[in-house]
Amino acid sequence: MIKQCIWNMKAVINEAFPDIAIEESWVNICNNVEKIRPLVRSTVVSRKKPIAGRIKLNTDGSFYKDTNKAGIAGVVRNERGDFIMTYSVPVHSQSNNQTEALAVKFGVQWCMQQQFTLLDIELDSLVISNMLINKDTNNLKLKHIVSGIVNHLTGIQYAISHCYRETNQTADHLAKMASTSGTRTLYHSLKELHREAKGLLQLDKWQTPTFRRRYEKCNFFVS
Repeated sequence: MIKQCIWNMKAVINEAFPDIAIEESWVNICNNVEKIRPLVRSTVVSRKKPIAGRIKLNTDGSFYKDTNKAGIAGVVRNERGDFIMTYSVPVHSQSNNQTEALAVKFGVQWCMQQQFTLLDIELDSLVISNMLINKDTNNLKLKHIVSGIVNHLTGIQYAISHCYRETNQTADHLAKMASTSGTRTLYHSLKELHREAKGLLQLDKWQTPTFRRRYEKCNFFVS
């Protein structure tokens, strides 16, 4: 595809500027362009246990725009990193941000029912985490959800933080499962969880490092 575009460009240039001589062979140009690869940067990121005496809630949402299917999930753990509860729930949503906000709302409501008063909330959506930290948003579609979460948290000690998706894999896995299966499930025992979710929870408890890989924009190397 790239090679064909370049050959088409050559024909246009030759027709428009017949007196211009291009020194380098177009074959060489095409071959060099096809060797261009984006630079990949890898960063080691680690999972973190809850602070001593506090409960940690990790949430995530999964939204498929083509099918309008959405699911939310969350993992509640104690200071030792031991599993307390996870949820995997399909929801009706109109966007990815709305799904992420609904995931936090469901988890916070459950934690309030259990009367947890020292709560750390962690999610991989920077947009929603900033809204909750600021306790408000100009987005009218999300304003009532954000306000509801903030109201639920009134009167307790809580902290909200953003995390990388690579350190939020358990919630991410369960959210995708909810959006594809359409099954609502709350897990209160490790025995109820399937093997993949158990493995991800164990990696969280061990605080196993993982790699975050990102392509750098406008930076390339020739392979």
